[in-house]
Amino acid sequence: MLDTISENKNYDTSDTIVVCGAPRTGTTWLAEVLNCIPDSTILWEPLHVLQVPEVSETGLSWRTEIQQNSSWPEAEELFRKILSGELQNKWTMSRSRHRKDEYTKHWIVKFVRANRLLRWLCDNFSTRPPILLVRHPCAVVASTLRTTWAKQQNFRGITENWCEDYARLLGLDIPHPWKLVCYEHLAKQPQKQFENIFKAIGVEIPNSYMDFVNNPSSTVFKNTALANDLDPLSQWQSDLSVAEISEILHITRSYGITLYNKSVEPDLSVFQALIGRNN
Repeated sequence: MLDTISENKNYDTSDTIVVCGAPRTGTTWLAEVLNCIPDSTILWEPLHVLQVPEVSETGLSWRTEIQQNSSWPEAEELFRKILSGELQNKWTMSRSRHRKDEYTKHWIVKFVRANRLLRWLCDNFSTRPPILLVRHPCAVVASTLRTTWAKQQNFRGITENWCEDYARLLGLDIPHPWKLVCYEHLAKQPQKQFENIFKAIGVEIPNSYMDFVNNPSSTVFKNTALANDLDPLSQWQSDLSVAEISEILHITRSYGITLYNKSVEPDLSVFQALIGRNN
């Protein structure tokens, strides 16, 4: 039985918290930590073409790109329903901890398929500043290759998808309407980084949030670094060959992305330039 949340007709999407990133970048962990915010509810991956029929009915595909100034009334209506928590089904509510008779004060909309339309979304809807999570492409490739759904993929294709997801967002057009967060910073300094995130989205810091930080996300696979007490930041250096790492970084540079190199952590000077030194 679908456990839906009662409609709050007075809900304002300016209270919605958007979490964006490519697959295997830590968006589930981030959303689940933010779910410690009182009266918040996760709306899980509402752009999944197979699980949410309204997506394909509107004309969107797996990673639809919508140009910044595009006019698309049907897509606007779809995202209005998403950001206001109206697009509820068994899939999108699968991470909900609420009872069906409770209202939600903050919808946490978690996407891994919205990067290529994020500028358009920000221009057309008022939400809390979206959180854009990025992770080293080598770590993403290594993590993706461990999943069951990546059997037909190769490291080049995964890398190109990562680049397409971020290339238009990691430009130097400062300021931008989202908060850029590196997974590596979040993993190494969780208290500092999460408190910065709560501040950015205008939410009081919950007392219990560190309890959530220390829990692995619900999408951690048994063969991942976290599940085996290995370092999630550097494990890709063992999982990938030197040649694979070199080619992954060559591909990212060809897209003009210089945030990451052979080091485990992002290039700090590039990161500071991307955030305008004040994020």
